[in-house]
Amino acid sequence: MSKNYKKLTVRELVEIVTNDKKAFPNGLDTIITSGDFEGNYQHQMHEVMTDGGKSVFLGYEMHEGFAE
Repeated sequence: MSKNYKKLTVRELVEIVTNDKKAFPNGLDTIITSGDFEGNYQHQMHEVMTDGGKSVFLGYEMHEGFAE
């Protein structure tokens, strides 16, 4: 596993995106995509949820693809 595979805070994610302009030229306007490491199950559509304020939970429909 990559040393970058870890729990992230919202602050850490924002810092990563805003501090690496080469990797994220759109900054905070970068689209969020989630999926497995191989890219077999990528999702662009997410619903932001929470578990009572303990974490940010990005929900997605498992069988939805980019074309939908």
